[in-house]
Amino acid sequence: MKTDYDYEDDNWNAVWESKTLITDKGWAVEMRIPYSALRFSEKAGSVWGLNMFRNIRRYNSNNSWNFLNRKVSGFIHQQGELKGISNIDPPVRLSFSPYSAVYYERKNDGSSDFIYRGGMDVKYGISESFTLDMMVIPDFGQVQSDDKSLNLSPYELYYNENRQFFNEGTELFQRG
Repeated sequence: MKTDYDYEDDNWNAVWESKTLITDKGWAVEMRIPYSALRFSEKAGSVWGLNMFRNIRRYNSNNSWNFLNRKVSGFIHQQGELKGISNIDPPVRLSFSPYSAVYYERKNDGSSDFIYRGGMDVKYGISESFTLDMMVIPDFGQVQSDDKSLNLSPYELYYNENRQFFNEGTELFQRG
């Protein structure tokens, strides 16, 4: 039976580099994860939690760098500690995602017109714990529309929110 602590959050999607090597002694990996992909505070002497996992499907084997006791629920507090990180300034977390769209519209009088739209999504890391998300001139024209349903019941219909801006980060509120 799966419990809440068995589910993993695989939404982290950073840009990083890795190289692997298979030797006569086994398998090795070297990773380079830029500081801009991580959130951390400026205080000196921070201790970072770290664990790495490997799943070998052909052996049905799950391995971790730091030992995980199956009798203890959860794995976040069983991670190893990375010490000695100092004199690192967190980078400014600021990103812009501009967009443009062109629509072709036919009018009732038979004429047609092109409509040009543009805008931008902005993300700014206020601190290691808070991120400000903004939209400049939002355009929801490319968003999936709700299905049309004939409802003859006394209950309201509820549709899922499909717009990315409004869905981003909602998994934070679905924790156990």
